[in-house]
Amino acid sequence: MDQGVIATFKVYYLRRTFHQLIEHMGREDKQSMLDFWKQYHIIKAVSNIDLSWKEMTQQYLKAVWKKIWPEL
Repeated sequence: MDQGVIATFKVYYLRRTFHQLIEHMGREDKQSMLDFWKQYHIIKAVSNIDLSWKEMTQQYLKAVWKKIWPEL
């Protein structure tokens, strides 16, 4: 897999996760960052992976494949 795809995916995943962290810390009950990470379980991670992957545009992925397999 192209390193650009991995790097782009990581950006989407981290943006989504940190956005959730900011929302969590901004609630009225003022929970800490540590509380957020204690509640961040595998199901949330998998959900974030799924949503982040869906954010990857077809145009971007086609451009990567074009570099790898130009005949397509």
